[in-house]
Amino acid sequence: MVEPVSGLDEDVEATRVTLAPAPVLHLAFNTQRTVTAPSRVIIGRDPRDLGGRHPVAVVSPGRQLSRTHAAIEVNDAGQILVTALDTPNGVELLTAPPQWLTPDTPTVIPDGTKLLLGDVECVVTLT
Repeated sequence: MVEPVSGLDEDVEATRVTLAPAPVLHLAFNTQRTVTAPSRVIIGRDPRDLGGRHPVAVVSPGRQLSRTHAAIEVNDAGQILVTALDTPNGVELLTAPPQWLTPDTPTVIPDGTKLLLGDVECVVTLT
């Protein structure tokens, strides 16, 4: 939003730019409480930082979730991207029909999509 700035010399034109708030991811897991995180995260049992993403540690009762399993981020267009990292159990979109993600390939998902990450389910929403 652009707002005029009052009280300035008539010869000077000024505007104040108000930036939109940064998108926030909400990750609702079936094994723990919902996590609210910035728009770039890395998920796993003990995730290592990859490219400045916020690490989100997740409980995996059957240890089918890898230490560093998947990346989720919001692009400049406001789309949610999920990248399955090269892990044995992969990432499955629990959609109709279900879809396995290709490792290391960012995939756009709709807001509210449920993911299967090893033995952990996660619903991804954006605000």
